[in-house]
Amino acid sequence: MADMKSISSNYRFLIVSVVLLILIIFLDFYFPIVSDSVFIKHGFRLSEYYSLISITILAIISAMIGSEYGKMLSESAGSHIIPLSSYFSEIKENLLFLRVLMTTVICFILIIICILLLKPVPSQGWLRSLYIAIMLSIQSTYICVVYIRTEEQKKARFTFSWLTRISLIAMPVGLLLHHPWNYFAFFSPYYWIAWSWMIGSPTESFIYGFIALLLTSIFLMILLRQFSEKKHL
Repeated sequence: MADMKSISSNYRFLIVSVVLLILIIFLDFYFPIVSDSVFIKHGFRLSEYYSLISITILAIISAMIGSEYGKMLSESAGSHIIPLSSYFSEIKENLLFLRVLMTTVICFILIIICILLLKPVPSQGWLRSLYIAIMLSIQSTYICVVYIRTEEQKKARFTFSWLTRISLIAMPVGLLLHHPWNYFAFFSPYYWIAWSWMIGSPTESFIYGFIALLLTSIFLMILLRQFSEKKHL
């Protein structure tokens, strides 16, 4: 209940959610009409970019849930609601773990719902969509954990927030660029997640997903180590 109250009072989170909801509704109901109209008037096939737009929206949802929920948990983690004795400290850590796990569950449910509405890659089946939903949920958890660990480090959190934005932007830009310019997007886990969805080969999809997980793990270890060192200093 406390989490729901915090979310409902987070106006930026609610505004972004409403904007994304409007985009989802537009893509689901009106995008084909607009696409046909643009093609008739200008000869431009906007429909070819439907998957790119839809996947980008799903990636934004993943990052938004991770960052906003991470901020909320970092604020409540240091609250006075739970005493700081050794017994209650252990309870607080377990509670924090469960709430981080809930971030993954919430993200997974929302991503699945959006996939069912948007159908970003119609050529792929439900198993690939489930795979992508799991990958995006892992990204959300990774972002949430970093935000919690940078609770008292404003500069570190600001830097990480911009790194997340750059990683998000690199995904659609990298997919639009031709070889070899797309190499600049190789650092982004979201780029590899998008490719693992769009590629036809299941083997290559698994490999690209593994690359995304590997990059996420490397970033997580480097960032947490760097932030921990700064905290001790």
